Amino acid sequence: MKSIRYVILAIMLCATGLLQAQVAIGGVGNSSCDVWIKARKAPAGLAMETITEAMMTSWVQGYLSSKNSTGTTVKMVLEVPDPTSIKMVLDRGCALMPDALIFAVADDLANTLTAMYQSQKRK
Repeated sequence: MKSIRYVILAIMLCATGLLQAQVAIGGVGNSSCDVWIKARKAPAGLAMETITEAMMTSWVQGYLSSKNSTGTTVKMVLEVPDPTSIKMVLDRGCALMPDALIFAVADDLANTLTAMYQSQKRK
């Protein structure tokens, strides 16, 4: 159920055009979504595309994890989704905006997850 919620939220964010933020980012997070789309469309077992997909998924998971160590007094600011959920968000976000950077999709997901975590956090 959480997976579907992540996908729906990512779709809403993509539709509003929030994926335009650009900052200095290194690694595969600086790749555009068309790289993700190509890797996902490749036949199963194609080594380079499998590696690309795994690297991008891992990069997003690491980016989301880094949000939990922002130096604030609260250690956890979001729940990091499993790789399958991250792939679903990247699939949908990149399908809607193939020119967007992987970072932008990850950042919008981070903002959404942070808001969700804060609204569900027990006081």
